Amino acid sequence: MSLYISAARRYDWTRVHELGITQEIVRIVEEERRRADPGARVIRVSLRIGRLTTFVGDSVKFYFSMITEGTRLEGAEITVTDEPLVLHCAACGARTERDEPVFECGECGSSDTSIASGREMIVESIELDS
Repeated sequence: MSLYISAARRYDWTRVHELGITQEIVRIVEEERRRADPGARVIRVSLRIGRLTTFVGDSVKFYFSMITEGTRLEGAEITVTDEPLVLHCAACGARTERDEPVFECGECGSSDTSIASGREMIVESIELDS
């Protein structure tokens, strides 16, 4: 039997690198697993990582496998969705997706923009096998 947990948990990643953030991801996943079903094993963890975080999904996966060895999280599949940089323009109201960190509106060229997305590090979901 599989159990799907919609965790949608955010973490303030600004002071850590991949090892530190992965330790926090493991803590969040373990906490949610225990709350849902203490005897269950984790099958899959879905993450959303914003482009501006500069975290490398493969590094997070590597550290996850290293940290979870011998636990109920060992062997879990990690899926990472890249969250693009999206800007909101205060001048014209447009939302612009950027591949590079260029902070000007794609519609009117204004630099009066704010970041709408791209800084996220979210544990989006956890799948358990009980």
